[in-house]
Amino acid sequence: MEVLLTLITFEVLKKRKTSELCQHYTFTTLGGYLYIELFKRLESHYLPKKCGYCGKYFLLTVGLFSDYCTREIEGMDGRTCRDIGHRKKYADKIKNNPCWNVYSKAYKQHYARYMKKKMTQADFAEWADYALELRTKAENEEIEFDVYVEKIRK
Repeated sequence: MEVLLTLITFEVLKKRKTSELCQHYTFTTLGGYLYIELFKRLESHYLPKKCGYCGKYFLLTVGLFSDYCTREIEGMDGRTCRDIGHRKKYADKIKNNPCWNVYSKAYKQHYARYMKKKMTQADFAEWADYALELRTKAENEEIEFDVYVEKIRK
């Protein structure tokens, strides 16, 4: 087992008008450095997380909740894992879940009606809330799938 010896001392850093107490680390191994660096980041409220798109680890800052990093993807003109990952996850959900597939098609149809001024914004918002409630009931199997399909298309 590797021993992670690290010497921690405190030094006074003198500035023009003030002085500041600083920690000074001396590492004997690379493992010691990585260990201290990891816990300093955790202390600063950074969490390591594995990207759901590229599979590489990244530091997630406090207040952010994302499964994807902000690394650029090669050949995608500056697009990041975060840009692509959410869309891919949604597309997979639509492809693999029949409730979401029906919901997506109905949403697009009603949105087209709204854009062509055949439906008011208030009517569209009311329908969207209704459709969301129906989708939730269908996913929880509170209503039959055929009934769900019939009701959501109205």
